[in-house]
Amino acid sequence: MMEELIQGFVARMAVVETEMSEFIKTFLQQYKETLDRIASCIETANKTV
Repeated sequence: MMEELIQGFVARMAVVETEMSEFIKTFLQQYKETLDRIASCIETANKTV
């Protein structure tokens, strides 16, 4: 019975690891796009000053 519980836990952890890495990848891509927009706004503001 313990072996079945451990195997079930391992399978769930594999799913969590896969989904978490995809979530982090998506989050970082969106964060990069936001930072790029902020940098662009700052550059534009600096040019007009």
